[in-house]
Amino acid sequence: MDISAIFGGRDVVKMNEWQLKPLHKRIEKIFQDPYSSLNSGMKILLIISEPVVRFEGRDEGTMLTS
Repeated sequence: MDISAIFGGRDVVKMNEWQLKPLHKRIEKIFQDPYSSLNSGMKILLIISEPVVRFEGRDEGTMLTS
């Protein structure tokens, strides 16, 4: 299975430590238990779009079109 994580148009999985270092200020790791943090009553689009809406000021209606 190939795994990739694209950030800024680059696959960070394939980067070595010195290539990743400049990105550390822009990337934050989040550890959470999905069973206690996800609301089963919310639609998946709302769950996924919530951070973008909150931190970038976009609305849910534009998430599928952009």
